[in-house]
Amino acid sequence: MDNPIASILNAVGVFDSASQSSAVMEHAHRSIGIERFAVDSRGHPKESRPSTVSPISRRLIPRGCLAAWQTRRVHAYIGAHLTQRLNVRELAQLVDLSPSHFSRVFRRSFGSTVHRYVMLRRVAMAQRLMLDTSEELSGIAVSCGMSDQSHMTRLFQRLVGTTPAAWRRAYMREFPTDHTEADMPSNIAEQNKTTVLVAFDTLFNKRDYATAERYWSPGYIQHSAHIEPGRAGLFNLIKSLPPTLRHEPGLIMADGEFVILHGRFSGHGLPKNWIAADILRVVDGVLVEHWDVIQDEASRAESRSGLPMFGDRFPS
Repeated sequence: MDNPIASILNAVGVFDSASQSSAVMEHAHRSIGIERFAVDSRGHPKESRPSTVSPISRRLIPRGCLAAWQTRRVHAYIGAHLTQRLNVRELAQLVDLSPSHFSRVFRRSFGSTVHRYVMLRRVAMAQRLMLDTSEELSGIAVSCGMSDQSHMTRLFQRLVGTTPAAWRRAYMREFPTDHTEADMPSNIAEQNKTTVLVAFDTLFNKRDYATAERYWSPGYIQHSAHIEPGRAGLFNLIKSLPPTLRHEPGLIMADGEFVILHGRFSGHGLPKNWIAADILRVVDGVLVEHWDVIQDEASRAESRSGLPMFGDRFPS
């Protein structure tokens, strides 16, 4: 079966041929560890430490932080065990570190203590359930690893600044939902496409940073050559750009956790628009990892193919 990510990169013109795109994707699998997470019968991720790490990827990891494979393993393990009690010792054992050293590098990598990060993940999971289901708050609290509704309310007030009930009412007004659960995306790939589209619109077009934090993980892994590491690096970049910044989504494809979005960035203060193929990994409704391929948008005179790079017309 063809690799869907390779196929879409070829379709948007990033590579000259399907064979070239497949070869590049195969190299990416080997060098930066693009892979799915499997869970064994005990709930432990089966992912093993990559045997080959690209020298470029190694240089991108700040000193004193978790390596990319460690970050992915910890993130996946926490996501698979949010309903259970988690402690620093078991997380440290996952990545072969002592608890004290793990706590230090975790905080630098994720921008948060282990406890706060787990609470943020549980709150994000609860927010997703509040928007996507009609379940009572008491049931959502237990489903997300909280002891009861009062516990969830205290966490929301501390981390979100409001109560779960008030948050749900506010977002239901902003995103009216007269549909039933049967109308929701039927599989994880479709849900992930929806998550990426809403996340991009929230951050790049609405510039709503508080809401955008729902969609970008605190431990966001950034492989872009244009953006500083982590969620903070991305948000700081957007804050530095003119208010005219605009993202237009185009073709979008998903395969499990991975989503690739072809889009146009304009109004960023540079002479030419950017045409981007953004590759994102989405876990539990949160963007956790990102790669991109960016090109300046060609005019009609510059286009050797005679066709626009985005949409059905050349930039004016």
